[in-house]
Amino acid sequence: MNDGLRTGLITPAEYENLKYQYYYKSFANPNSPLGGDIGIHGIGQLNSIFKNLPFVFNWTEGSIAVSNEEIDELFNVTPKGTTVTIY
Repeated sequence: MNDGLRTGLITPAEYENLKYQYYYKSFANPNSPLGGDIGIHGIGQLNSIFKNLPFVFNWTEGSIAVSNEEIDELFNVTPKGTTVTIY
């Protein structure tokens, strides 16, 4: 959130509102200018090419991409509804 405030993506009022939501409601509005719908997903069709390469840029726009094999394993061992915190 600080980067969004610093770069002018959100106003000081929006920053304070998002901070309140995070600390007192345990979530932030996914419809804010910072975005939402963050997730963990596989790489997709290019898995065989990219799964072993270190990524030097954030192509997921906030989500976490893992190999298709890793996402399959996470799906099989993580119960539905598990809380995931991304820092």
